[in-house]
Amino acid sequence: MELPPGFRFRPTDAELVNHYLEEKIAGRIKSADEVISEIDICKSEPWDLPGDLPAPKSYLLPLLHCLIHLFVCDLWSVFVFPIFFGKN
Repeated sequence: MELPPGFRFRPTDAELVNHYLEEKIAGRIKSADEVISEIDICKSEPWDLPGDLPAPKSYLLPLLHCLIHLFVCDLWSVFVFPIFFGKN
């Protein structure tokens, strides 16, 4: 989708709904098809969708942080609250 030079498309939510989408649904505006393309997101892979999306986040680091936290807390609880089994 090529936009003309200098064209800026950053509408507010209200402008997007009130001007573009209502007019497009009513069939009163045809130029919205050039700006707002219709995509069946159920038939597309996420990485094939158009747009300037941020890079995918790595989920390894938060998982690693949780595992380290659990490991350290478990070790800490063993040293702070020892449980003795057997005769006193």
